[in-house]
Amino acid sequence: MRAGLLDFSVARNPRVVTDEARGCFELRCDEIPDAVARAEILVDARYPRTNIPRDATPLFRNLRQRGMVRAYENRFFRDEVAYSPGAIDMTEGTRFVVNDQGIANEDIAVVGIPTEGNLVGNFTLARDDYSATWAAEVMRQLRCREQSWSSQTIAAV
Repeated sequence: MRAGLLDFSVARNPRVVTDEARGCFELRCDEIPDAVARAEILVDARYPRTNIPRDATPLFRNLRQRGMVRAYENRFFRDEVAYSPGAIDMTEGTRFVVNDQGIANEDIAVVGIPTEGNLVGNFTLARDDYSATWAAEVMRQLRCREQSWSSQTIAAV
């Protein structure tokens, strides 16, 4: 910014306007009337906001209809009105989804955008070790469960 390569004057609450005469886009900021940035190409690189109860994609719609997932509700006190950020409800640590009865489904674990609001900062998962740590913990729990099933089968025979 000090070198004059970056200009953040229109970064706060930008408004996009098309300039037909110049064949470009303009970004304007109402707080700084003279601030204008022009671009020939505009890329909308925002992540979509998660809203599990309203998500119309076939996957989440079917999971909800079958009662296999529910929306996360942030409750500080039991009697307090809940705030629902739109994220999928899941267990701590392994991130197994929680169904509409409040029971964890240890066959489905989630990570990434559907958990945003339940966890914070999932947009950067590809840039750190979180995904690998999460996957290793899920696999560890699945192996423990598999060993438990094997010993129950042997005991039953």
